[in-house]
Amino acid sequence: MSTRAMLFACWIVTFGMVAATVACAPAPVPVDERRPDPGTVVGSPRRLASYPALYTSTSRAERVEYSSRGPAGEPTVVSGALLVPRGEPPPDGWPIVSYAHAGDGGDPACAPSLSPDLRGALDELLGLVSRGYVVVATDYQRSSARGPHPYLDVASSSANLVDAARAAVASVPGASNRWFAVGVSQGGHAAWAANERATDSELRLLGSVSLAPQLDMTDVATDAARGSLSPERVVLFPTLVDGASSTDPSVVPDNLYRGTLSRRTDAAAPCLGDSGAVGTDDARAVPAADYAPATDEDRVRLTAALDARRLPRSPATAPALVAFGGRDSVTSPERTRAAVRAACARGDRVTVLERPDDDHRVGISPEVLDWITALRSGATPRPTCGPEPTSPTSTGPE
Repeated sequence: MSTRAMLFACWIVTFGMVAATVACAPAPVPVDERRPDPGTVVGSPRRLASYPALYTSTSRAERVEYSSRGPAGEPTVVSGALLVPRGEPPPDGWPIVSYAHAGDGGDPACAPSLSPDLRGALDELLGLVSRGYVVVATDYQRSSARGPHPYLDVASSSANLVDAARAAVASVPGASNRWFAVGVSQGGHAAWAANERATDSELRLLGSVSLAPQLDMTDVATDAARGSLSPERVVLFPTLVDGASSTDPSVVPDNLYRGTLSRRTDAAAPCLGDSGAVGTDDARAVPAADYAPATDEDRVRLTAALDARRLPRSPATAPALVAFGGRDSVTSPERTRAAVRAACARGDRVTVLERPDDDHRVGISPEVLDWITALRSGATPRPTCGPEPTSPTSTGPE
């Protein structure tokens, strides 16, 4: 585990009007004995260190911390970014988009709310704000002295997303209790999990959007044993293994990766995607021996831990949209299709947008925005599978 996870990391951000702003990443702290309700804002929000355009596009742009729950339901504190539209809210309030980002490695210093562009998500999120949504973007539970970041853990990722929506309702006058769960890659998995677990009567989930979701990564262990991981999966492998070990102590990272990949997790390692990190070009030169399970038992244990993260696991509580590329080399397109078939067999209402020529880079497209807008207006987009809507319908994305 990175030793940075246990340190107080600070650096100076200098961007346009935001010069010499100190951005600090304290390790997550446990909720005290009073155990505030999940979604309670902890401490005072701080202004995001970002581009000037952020402040002209929002009435509030803050880094907030809120109480949430970890993998075993234990209380914890999670950070995130809160963006509020300008102007007066509509009579029924601003709906909320609770956004879950793609993987960044899980170190506290890599939290998107500490990045000037929210680690690449800022433009898409401002697009949602301009359409009248309060956006709250969770950083997830990070790595800490307690252990690694629980990557793809169903319980904590869904709780972090739901509790972020609660925090937005509690702290933004004019916010509605109607909300959407939206996420990409790791976050697409979290959005789907939140849909399955959104049973809070104080919130009304209108729908979830999963973009290139990592719904089933169980084949990674087998591919690692065969020495056939794609370069994109080689980059992700240490984060995936560390996340599995956070909830399953039988998964031993030292038995699953080493060499170049082990050095990626040391104190000097940058966040996933940063300059200097192991990227896809570097990964092509990583020998298979650096990610081969030490024994077949290690492969079996990793497979079991990843299977515990596989979705779907239970019926969805609201309509779902899944968008993915047919050439995705991070998440198997066939496994995504299989997950959708399983959800359809349960009776879930799922809209599928498959782009045959796209890879893992799937964003909030106009079709996705149309689907969200239809649900916000009270219409029910016609799903690819599942029960036909009984309320006013729209044809939905083609």
